[in-house]
Amino acid sequence: MDRRKFLISSGALITIASLSSYGYVKIEDFDKNDIKRPNPNNFKEPILKAIAYGVSASNPHNTQAWKFKIIDEFSLLLFVDATRILPETDPTTRQIHIGCGCFLETAIIGMTQEGFISQIEYFPEKGYEKSNLGQLPVAKLTIKKDANVVNSTLNKVLLNRKTSRLQFSDDVITPLDWNDISKLIANNHNSIQLITDIEILNKIRPILFEGMKVESFTYKTNEESRKWFRENDNRIKGTKDGINLPGNGINGIKKWFAERKLKGLTSKDWNNKNTIDYTLKSHHKKVETSPNIITIKSTTNTMLDWVKAGQDYCRLQLACLTKGFYMQPLSQVLQEFDEMKTLKTQFEKTMGIKENEKIQMALRVGKSKEPYLTYRRRIKDMTT
Repeated sequence: MDRRKFLISSGALITIASLSSYGYVKIEDFDKNDIKRPNPNNFKEPILKAIAYGVSASNPHNTQAWKFKIIDEFSLLLFVDATRILPETDPTTRQIHIGCGCFLETAIIGMTQEGFISQIEYFPEKGYEKSNLGQLPVAKLTIKKDANVVNSTLNKVLLNRKTSRLQFSDDVITPLDWNDISKLIANNHNSIQLITDIEILNKIRPILFEGMKVESFTYKTNEESRKWFRENDNRIKGTKDGINLPGNGINGIKKWFAERKLKGLTSKDWNNKNTIDYTLKSHHKKVETSPNIITIKSTTNTMLDWVKAGQDYCRLQLACLTKGFYMQPLSQVLQEFDEMKTLKTQFEKTMGIKENEKIQMALRVGKSKEPYLTYRRRIKDMTT
């Protein structure tokens, strides 16, 4: 029996280790050369190529809370990795599921240039809820070779996708640019609104900044960020996950001083008022001068809405990037922990949100210097 027939006919869930033993995976290429993200060209098996594309997606706090079971060379099950969620800042797991949607859509887009179409079966097993997170799959992804598939234009920027936490220029997204971006987004699941009107921006930008302030001065949520913070280059390279100084636009001499201030990452230093105020001062300027705010709004607020919001965000981010516009999520004010409730209600009222509607994401968008490219973990560490 040849190896292709074995993989298909065995009926077993296939791990990265077993695929490697059949000569399909060049994991050593990823490890040896210290590539920041998996290169799809290093994988022969189609479903592994799909994962390699997908893991370049955005995800909250760069926790990469994805876990995969490979069914065969054309399909996989996507799970939430329950060890990588954010229980304090994201108690409902809404943002984590948005990250799952980002993975799915990124994989789908990437595989179009390999000549594959994709199909998603959302929550394929009944009874999916927060209590069995990580035990039941979020989705089943199936890919199929199709001679008529059209390579997505978004692939031009997909593997170099970056979030920018840098200062933006005052470039406003023009109606012509937005028309082009909307065409690239194409079949979005939710309402996507671009806000450039200065009067509206002056109302919502202060609230968006206050969201970061509330998160930063709430001990439990700020502590959660500390646990995912990688304080120097060795830690960044070693864990290949989390948040860090260069990802927040801190480089050069500022990075040198900050690393020494945060050496050891003690809770006392991290939660020191002066440390928080310094961070907030920089963030305030970036938010208050952002020329474009974009929101993604759903008509209901189910787990399926969360996943589909992630798919929309993926396409939106890549479409904006084709025009040179980076983005940064301002998710804090949308979070569901108790200390944020009053501000979240204020923001929803200002935005005219109706009953049952939910703003899933709020984003600052603009042009900046090229931002930092974050690491991704090894694919073999994301499989069960």
